[in-house]
Amino acid sequence: MKYLILVRHGKDKIEGDLSDEGKEQIARLTDSLKSIIPAGSIVKVLTSRITRARQSAELIMGNLNLSELNEAPILSSNLNIHDPKIMVRLRKFAAFVKKESARVDVLILVTHFPQTELFPPYYGSKVVKTSGFLSCGAENGEAVLICCEEKSCRLIPAKQA
Repeated sequence: MKYLILVRHGKDKIEGDLSDEGKEQIARLTDSLKSIIPAGSIVKVLTSRITRARQSAELIMGNLNLSELNEAPILSSNLNIHDPKIMVRLRKFAAFVKKESARVDVLILVTHFPQTELFPPYYGSKVVKTSGFLSCGAENGEAVLICCEEKSCRLIPAKQA
């Protein structure tokens, strides 16, 4: 796997569906992803089962001309730094990523704030074997890009309309 991309869903309405602003955020994020993902890459997108994440993933899939979207329950579970089992949960999340990243160039996980904040530093230190991954905490419509080959991590910020 060349890239692991953790996307935080777009802004949502009170009822949980993506708002118009959220849809625009994801469209702009997808434009950024198009410039990052090399042509001809094998890309896999997985989503949380939560409506706002699933709708965000569907927009990403459509904008990248991809067809197969799968839900992954682990992407819906809430990581919490105060959870006494946080290290167990992070290990399970890393094992999930390892399994899902087999035979793909790019793995895109559409999920929630805690995963974009807590997972990159753990993944960097335990899997990629580097200490330079900071806790980013992507805002709505942003993503954390982990380049496994270069051992780097950066935030893909929301572009302004």
